[in-house]
Amino acid sequence: MTMLSLSSTAPRNEIGTENPDESDGVADKYQVTFLFKAEGKGVLAQGTPTKLVKTLMDDNGEYLQSEKASIVADDSVKAEPYTGYEIDEWTSEEFDGLSWTSNPLTTAALSVTGGKTYTFTATFKSLDFNVVLPLLEKTKKGHKMAAAISYP
Repeated sequence: MTMLSLSSTAPRNEIGTENPDESDGVADKYQVTFLFKAEGKGVLAQGTPTKLVKTLMDDNGEYLQSEKASIVADDSVKAEPYTGYEIDEWTSEEFDGLSWTSNPLTTAALSVTGGKTYTFTATFKSLDFNVVLPLLEKTKKGHKMAAAISYP
């Protein structure tokens, strides 16, 4: 007698759109994960998610493994610079050479693959400002301003 054994593996389902750390019933191969972080002289603003999951579907509601996905203003992805700094740009190594200067972060449709994670990093730059220092000249009656130095 020959015995036949069948086994089935359900698609991985560990992430979700409502809570990125909980299953939502959609196979992960149809979902993309965006991670967000701030580097250097700032932090992610209060209320900004560190992880966002989007489900990839066509116009008919059919799940897709590759599609386009966007980060929109309603996703509330925002960076907050420390005093004396401003947002420079958002970058992602997974999207060669692209950068975004909007804050909150918004993107056009990006080509993504389900089951993958894409990381976006906010970077900051120093605010430009001028410092003016007066040069004082000593006189018999005290001091008077002779000139001013401006930097930069």
